[in-house]
Amino acid sequence: MDKFFNPKSVAVVGASADEKKVGGMILKNLLESGFKGKIFPINPRRGIIQGQRAFADLQEINSPIDLAVIAVPAEKVIEIVLQCGQRAQPIKNLIIISAGFGESGDVGREREKQLSFLVKQYQLKIAGPNCLGMINPWKNFNASFSGALAKSGNVGLIMQSGAFVSAFLDWAQTDQVGFSAIATIGNKTFLDEIDFLEYLAKDEKTKVIGLYLEGIKRGKILCQKIKKISQKKPVLLLLAEGGNKTQAAAVSHTAALAGESLVAKKALERSGALVFSKVSDFWLALVFFSQFKLPVGQKILLITNAGGPAVVAMGLAEKSSLVEIFELTKEQKKILKEFLPISASVNNPLDLLGDADEERYRQVLEKIKFFPQVGAGVILVTRQKQTAVEKIAKVIEKIQGECEFPLVPVFMTNVATTKKLNFKNFSCFEEALIGLEAGIAFSQKPISAPSKIVFETNSSRSQKTKKIFLQAQKDGRVGLFYKESRQLLAEYGLTAAVSQDWVQGEVFSADFFPAVLKVDDPKIIHKDVQRGVVMGIENQKQLEKEAERLKKFFPQSRLIVQPQQEIDLEIILGIKKDPVFGQVVLAGLGGVAADFLGEKLFFFPFLDKGVVETRLKGSILEKIFQKKKISLEKLAEEIEKLLCLAEENSWLKEMDINPILVYSHRDFVAVDVKVLF
Repeated sequence: MDKFFNPKSVAVVGASADEKKVGGMILKNLLESGFKGKIFPINPRRGIIQGQRAFADLQEINSPIDLAVIAVPAEKVIEIVLQCGQRAQPIKNLIIISAGFGESGDVGREREKQLSFLVKQYQLKIAGPNCLGMINPWKNFNASFSGALAKSGNVGLIMQSGAFVSAFLDWAQTDQVGFSAIATIGNKTFLDEIDFLEYLAKDEKTKVIGLYLEGIKRGKILCQKIKKISQKKPVLLLLAEGGNKTQAAAVSHTAALAGESLVAKKALERSGALVFSKVSDFWLALVFFSQFKLPVGQKILLITNAGGPAVVAMGLAEKSSLVEIFELTKEQKKILKEFLPISASVNNPLDLLGDADEERYRQVLEKIKFFPQVGAGVILVTRQKQTAVEKIAKVIEKIQGECEFPLVPVFMTNVATTKKLNFKNFSCFEEALIGLEAGIAFSQKPISAPSKIVFETNSSRSQKTKKIFLQAQKDGRVGLFYKESRQLLAEYGLTAAVSQDWVQGEVFSADFFPAVLKVDDPKIIHKDVQRGVVMGIENQKQLEKEAERLKKFFPQSRLIVQPQQEIDLEIILGIKKDPVFGQVVLAGLGGVAADFLGEKLFFFPFLDKGVVETRLKGSILEKIFQKKKISLEKLAEEIEKLLCLAEENSWLKEMDINPILVYSHRDFVAVDVKVLF
C-alpha cells in the first residue's frame, strides 16, 4: 500500500497539456507539489506535455513504474489496465480516476467485472474507479485533481467523496490543519476503506483518522479493525443518515427499530469509532484531535473576560452528556484571589473581567495547570479596547505545552485576526464543545469487564434448531408457529409461556383461566393491532365465543390459548439479520412502549459476547431494574443466551420476543414470540 502514497515513479495515463482536463490537472499537481520521483506522462500524441517528455503508451517505457494514475474515458480503461499487467515489468498499483463504472448502470458494471478478471489474473491493486486520487503532503506527492493544496500534518483521510476532500482542504487552510495522507476510494470496487485504514493505523505521521463512507460491504471486518486501531488512534466516521429501503418493509418491532443506518452507527460506535452525521461536527472533531491534547477527564474549567458568552457557554456545557463542570475548591479559590482583582468572579466560569491583560491570563494559567481533576481548560476571549489578543495568544501557546490537560482557546474575533495568530482557535464555544465531547468520548472509553456467564456455541444444538426451520420451510411458511418458537428458545435456556392449540369442542382445565386467546400465524405479525388477541377470558363458554369470532376474521389461521400472566414489567428482546453486520440483538422496554419509549440497546455477537452486563451499565433498563429490585445479571444472562442463539442460527431473519414479562422472584417469561426466516 505504501506505493499509493510514496512511489518512486508514476505514470499519468491521459496526461494533457490542457490543465483544465482531469489528466492535465493531475500532472500539474504532481509537478507543483514538488514530487521527487520520476513522472511519465502517457498520451498517444507523445511530444512534450507541461515540460515533460510524453510517451505513446506504457509499453514504450522500459523503466519500472510503481504507480499508474489512469484518467482516460471509461471505455479505454480496460485496455490500459491490460497494458499494466502485460508489461515486461508489470505495474501492480493503479489509481483509476475515470468515472463510468458501477455507479453508471449495466454497462459500467460489466466494465467492473472485466476489471475484476484482470485484477485476479495479474494480481493488481486498484484504488477507485471514480475517485479523486491520492495525496501525501509529507512526500510532496499529489496525484489528484484537487484544486487546493494540502500542507503536511497529522490527519489521515479515507474518503468516498472527492468533493469532501476539496472542501476539507479549503477549510484546513483557515483552521491550521495538515494531513498525513489522503486516500479517495470512489466506488471502492477492489481496495476499500479497510485496506487504507490498515495503512494509516501503522503510519507514524497519522494521529487521527477520518472516514466518509456512503456504503459498507465488509462490516464485521471493519468493526474488528476499528476496535484494534481505536485503542491508540481516534477513528472518526462521517455517515449519511437517511431512510432505509428495507425499513419500509420491516414487519416486526425489532426490524422497525433496527434500521440499517442505525445498526451501522451502533456497530461502529461499539467498535470504538466516533460516528457523526453532521459534516461540521465531523470536521471540528478532526480539528480538535489534530491540534490538542486529549482531555484527562470530563470536568472543564472556563476562563474568560466576557460575561455573556460565558453564561451561554456554561449553559451548553451543563446540557452535555459528556462534559462536567469543574468546581474549584476553597484552597484553589484562595490561591487565585491572591492576585486577581477583588471584583473578579473566582468560580467556574472564572471571570477575569473585561480589562484582563496577558499578564492576568498568564498568572491564572500558571496556577490552574497544577489543579488536579481538571480535564480540560477553555479560554474564552472577546476583543475589548484594552484586550491584547496577540499577546494573550502567545501566553496560551506557551502554557499549552506545559499543561497536562488541553487548553482550548475560543477567541471570538474576526477571521483575519485569528489567522494572523497562527494557532488553532475555535470561533465560539459551541465549536470547542463538539471537539471536547469527541476527545472525552475517545479518552474515557469504558473498559468491558468479562461477564460471569458466557454461552459457548454448540453444533449439536444448532442442528436441532435447524431441523425446526427446515420443516417450516418445507411446509411453505415464512416463519415458525408459537410452539416451534418456544422450542427454539428452550434450546438456549430461554423460557416462553406454555400454550395449547385451540380445537373446537376441547375443554380446557381450570388452571388455564383467566386465559389469552391468540392467532398463531407467521404471516400475521402485529396480532394486537389486527385484533388477533383476546385477553381476560374467564371461562370455557367465553373462550368458545371469542374463538368463533376470531375464526371469522382469520379463517385460515391457527389459534392458541395461554394462561394469562401477571404483569409487572415488560421488556422486548429481538434479533434482526443485518445485510452488512450480520445478526443484531436488540433490547428495550416492551409491550406497546417498544415503539416509542426509552432507549434501544444493540448487541452484536462478534463484539459483545461475554460483556453484556458491562454494556447494560448506565442504561435506562438498569435504572428501571434497580427501581424494581430486579437483578441486572438476569437480564444480561438472557441477552447472552440470545446472542448465542443469533450466532448459531444464520437462517433466522427476524425474531421478536415482545413482551417478556420480568419478575424479581422468578424467571423471565416470554408470552409472545415471532420468528421469521
